[in-house]
Amino acid sequence: MSESKEENRDQRVAQKLLDEGFISREELNRSLAFQRRNKKKLISMLLESESLDRNGLLRILGEELEVPAVDLNQTFGDPMVLDVIPREKALEFKAIPLFEVDNTLTIAMPDPGNLEKIAQLEFLSGKHILPVLALEDDIDKHLKEYYGEMDPDSGLQELVFQTPGGEKSGRAIQIDQAEADRPIVRLVNLILARAIQENTSDIHMEPSKSGMVIRYRIDGRLKAKDFRIPASATASVTSRIKILANIDISEKRIPQDGKIQILYQNRSIDVRVSTFPTIFGEKVVMRLLDKEKQ
Repeated sequence: MSESKEENRDQRVAQKLLDEGFISREELNRSLAFQRRNKKKLISMLLESESLDRNGLLRILGEELEVPAVDLNQTFGDPMVLDVIPREKALEFKAIPLFEVDNTLTIAMPDPGNLEKIAQLEFLSGKHILPVLALEDDIDKHLKEYYGEMDPDSGLQELVFQTPGGEKSGRAIQIDQAEADRPIVRLVNLILARAIQENTSDIHMEPSKSGMVIRYRIDGRLKAKDFRIPASATASVTSRIKILANIDISEKRIPQDGKIQILYQNRSIDVRVSTFPTIFGEKVVMRLLDKEKQ
């Protein structure tokens, strides 16, 4: 979309917001004046208003662009598809893969009408792309949440598991590249690596009818991550963790405990693993103990 077309679209959106009572004339005039002085996009200026009805803006933008609109704060993405688009391209294009159905990958974008970006995403993924609209500041926040400040691959390469037995007698578990690239293995490694990077004390993985919610406890507060493991993958993820913790994977009816030892960036970390049966599968709780901080 050319700059002039985008400006005209923003003007129409702003007028609709005004007509439907989502903003006042004073707020609109203030945003327009600030936009002219700072040469910023009008929609970006409106988003900075604390009184703006964001759902109203999202709906009107979707109607204007004639594409589905999603609120990323109310939408759980499938972490199994995050690697379909290379991290650097996801950040460059501000594109978040949400889920895949029948070789069609749904991606949230602030500019779903950008045909050039969509063509590049289809080439990179080898899949048909279904673009949906999300607000740009929500995309920025969730890109940071999903991919972190650093490339998660660097963290995964430094993650070494050991068999229980202490630092001296513990034996490193060798994982070849083919196994490390399996989606379930990679996902579990990513959950653990990200938890260590964020100084998490506990990981709670709670199954439900719609999938498994992941929560990290950081500084005493339990916070849900902005993605959910699909229900079809929860049993495989739980089994992978149980294997690492030397827990009987065939037993799912009683609580079990185990331990994972991790070496990460020259830090020795004990992970105490507990599993509990629930109606939707096994809940997993992992407590991370960094020996250097004890």
